Amino acid sequence: MSKYKPLFQRLRPFWNLIAVSFAITLVYLVANVFVMPLARDIIVILSESKFHKVPKTLALVVLLFGIRQLCESAQSIVMGYVGHRLQVDWRRELFDRMVRLSMTFHANQKVGDLLTRLGGDVGMVGTAIMRNIQKLVPQGLTIVSVFVYLMFQNWQLTLAATVVLPGVIAIVVVTGNRLKNVVSEIQQSVSDGTHIAQESLTHVAIVKGFVRESYECDRFHALNQFALTRSIRNMLVDHASIVAISFMQLVALTSVVGFGIYQVKIGQLVAAELSQFVVGIALIIDPMNTLSVLYKDTISAMAGYERVLTIMNQSDVVAEVEEPKPLATVSGELSLNSVSFRYPSAEALALDTINLTVKAGSMLALVGASGAGKSTLIQLIPRFFDPIEGTVCLDGVDISQLSLSDLRRHVGVVPQESVLFTGTVAENLRYGKPDATDAALEAAARKANAWSFIETLPDGLDTYLGARGHRLSGGQRQRLSIARAILKDPAVLILDEATSSLDSESERLVQDALDKLMKNRTTIVIAHRLSTVIRADQIVVMQGGRIIESGTHETLVKDSGIYKQFYELQYTDTTGG
Repeated sequence: MSKYKPLFQRLRPFWNLIAVSFAITLVYLVANVFVMPLARDIIVILSESKFHKVPKTLALVVLLFGIRQLCESAQSIVMGYVGHRLQVDWRRELFDRMVRLSMTFHANQKVGDLLTRLGGDVGMVGTAIMRNIQKLVPQGLTIVSVFVYLMFQNWQLTLAATVVLPGVIAIVVVTGNRLKNVVSEIQQSVSDGTHIAQESLTHVAIVKGFVRESYECDRFHALNQFALTRSIRNMLVDHASIVAISFMQLVALTSVVGFGIYQVKIGQLVAAELSQFVVGIALIIDPMNTLSVLYKDTISAMAGYERVLTIMNQSDVVAEVEEPKPLATVSGELSLNSVSFRYPSAEALALDTINLTVKAGSMLALVGASGAGKSTLIQLIPRFFDPIEGTVCLDGVDISQLSLSDLRRHVGVVPQESVLFTGTVAENLRYGKPDATDAALEAAARKANAWSFIETLPDGLDTYLGARGHRLSGGQRQRLSIARAILKDPAVLILDEATSSLDSESERLVQDALDKLMKNRTTIVIAHRLSTVIRADQIVVMQGGRIIESGTHETLVKDSGIYKQFYELQYTDTTGG
């Protein structure tokens, strides 16, 4: 039961509304119970020709059924509100959890799977909770109250009606457990399909460029077909159980009528009393059907609940320190002391005993082939990952002793592929400083050589860019990224091949903007182009997660190492020699 404790905790804020729901349930029950003697009275009126009582009896019928309908509607409104609030609150909490989990978690997740848990799974669980509170108690108590009333009237007839009850329960339980496994498979296939769709549509230009539309469609359709097959199987099993339960209910009703007629024949029962038993069985049948559906829906929802719970119970690998050290002014000196790192799913070290110091305000260039460990190293600085050994220090303080918000406020990143969000130019720039004025945005954009194209846009800073800023060129998007970093004004700047994908003119504009941004900041650059590397105060050459060479451009080209080979190869390429 401890697994379901979070569900009960979520209901605490709504105890007053749940209490109202229970009060409505009591009124509903009273109306239900009074329907049975009323059915008996109608038979008595007909048999004894007491027609003067007809208006009053019909008025009671209208009143009781009106009360039932009002109670059902009131419960639907009250618990509908609770259910929707639960979904909204839980979805917000789940999204907060996803966003705040470490990069170690996100590196091993499919975006489509996370989106399905955020949408479909939460919705399924929220709806199940709402329906259970709305239907479980009133329908369950209806069965109990009717059963107790009938037992007092005629226990023999009542027992005759319950002969099929064990069979009904067995069918519901077996069917529900079978459906849980099927629903789990369906949800996983939907998750995988969502991931494929999200990935394909995000990179639709690549899909089209390689003429892989059919391939992506086939992958998506295969998962859809799998979900369809499982859904049909689910439907067939469900309806088979409904037919079986309906047959058993018919047997129960027939047993009551048959045994009741026998008792009337031998004088143990009068027809009026038999009529209220028939009405009582009819009152029980609908709640029994409702409870069987509720059970199956709840069992199915538990599959979604368990998928959501795996996210909520994730431990954050990059943990906040309980009492962080304060950061006042930051000069930007960095040091990595005997740092080693291994990705969770890997066997080999991505970084092996790295010792490195970057002086405040200086520029470090990281050079090496793909997979050498450059990108891994720079991800340790804002604590996207933590080393398995050694320490990373900012101004002599171990960054694990700083609050993540303080640390990351002083570290700016301009990635190789600029990232823009759906929204306006101003909204994207303010990602760097949410309270920045329009004048500050313009100043930053001018420094980043971005204002010249921003002022030509239809609405200037208020121009809507669309998803991923598709209306802008690569160079324009990158200059907006730089303007965003300028607004943030970090002490430490990380440039991850920020100009590698640009044409010559865009590179010139971006590089000029970067030069302004790097001034008086500690800068770490991953770059393959010599124009950036040559100007670095320190160049570090990495291979296999280790530092194998270190020095300035002048000292390294004098040695016969990897950097010299890299320099000569690129120099030959650029000169055509």
